[in-house]
Amino acid sequence: MSNPQATDNAHPLARAERLSLSEDLEGIGFDIDPKQDQLHAFLGKKHPHSFAHPWEMVKVGFWSLLWPVRMLVLWFTLIYWRLAGVFYNRGLSTAPQVADPMDPRRRAALNATSKRCARILLYCLGFMRLRVTTPLPSADAVIPCVMNHVSWLDLVVCNALSIHSFVVADTVRNSPLIGGICGSNNCITVHRDDRGSCIAAAQLLEARNCVKDGSGYGRLPACPVSVFPEGHATNGSCIARFKSGAFRNGPVQPVAISYPHRFYNASQTSQNVTFYLFKMMTQVYNRVQVSFLPVMSPLPEEAPAAFAFRCQKAIASHLGVPTSRHSVSDALQYDESRRASMAPSPAPLSASLEAANGPSPVGTPHLSPKATPTHPLSTTQTSPGIGREGMAARLRI
Repeated sequence: MSNPQATDNAHPLARAERLSLSEDLEGIGFDIDPKQDQLHAFLGKKHPHSFAHPWEMVKVGFWSLLWPVRMLVLWFTLIYWRLAGVFYNRGLSTAPQVADPMDPRRRAALNATSKRCARILLYCLGFMRLRVTTPLPSADAVIPCVMNHVSWLDLVVCNALSIHSFVVADTVRNSPLIGGICGSNNCITVHRDDRGSCIAAAQLLEARNCVKDGSGYGRLPACPVSVFPEGHATNGSCIARFKSGAFRNGPVQPVAISYPHRFYNASQTSQNVTFYLFKMMTQVYNRVQVSFLPVMSPLPEEAPAAFAFRCQKAIASHLGVPTSRHSVSDALQYDESRRASMAPSPAPLSASLEAANGPSPVGTPHLSPKATPTHPLSTTQTSPGIGREGMAARLRI
């Protein structure tokens, strides 16, 4: 039988990901209030003004006339942005690299094109103004940005602010247009279900953001990489657990993104993309607010998980929302367990648990069909009037 401790020592990134954040932080003096665990952070928010509201019907009826024009401009801009990336990357590899393969003049031209195209996309989606509540960091800053993740629009907003390189999921990188744009901006791709990919991405992130020249956190040979440590978009009701991979390399620049709204929430957790774009384009206007918080550095002997939690709390405090110890993987596992436990046969439950956790050791009983899955989310308090079955039924990513 393999030794878990040896595995953790062999792969430094594994421990904070395999153990729950509460166990890591409680061992180093941090307390997490269980009342702050927000299970519904990964649920699609119910909007108070649906199509049944008179004002919403008037807006949709009027702006539907301009919706085809906006959509046409949006697609034209995306195609132009992609072709610009192909043009400026001609003869170069689009695989993630430590050193930027593009010469400075090409990179400056592509960044300017990306910024203009991002602004046009925001205009098409009703964002007439991009509000930045704090001064932008210096163009020569080499510190990576860590930010909360609310929607895929976060990528567009960041490009409009001259933040062009990210750590993106393989599903984003493999998409026809957006994936090509990410490749031209030297983004780092990570496969969520592949431990080796996560470790390789973290090592490349460290090389990109922590190249030293003898004077501290010196110059960068490529664009600084920005990270969404939550790993998945939430509905903005809280800040989900930060993964610790981005917090092993020194100082970070926390960034808080929010979409203040009265009628339609810009967060996209479980909505159809076409319907999402339609609703965004049929609003009178949409708002986005970006705040660059003070640069945070790890304390002496501070564990990466503790540093990640401090940054998580800083962003949550600025936005006025609670923190959560749960991640999107917790939500997915809990949803799978609950759906399997409600099935007529107990076989799917035991099969799914064995597939996720491996065969049970000798002497460890399997869960019975009526037993509650021993998952961290199973102890989370749900909203009044909503049972666990009801919450699991609503939990759709």
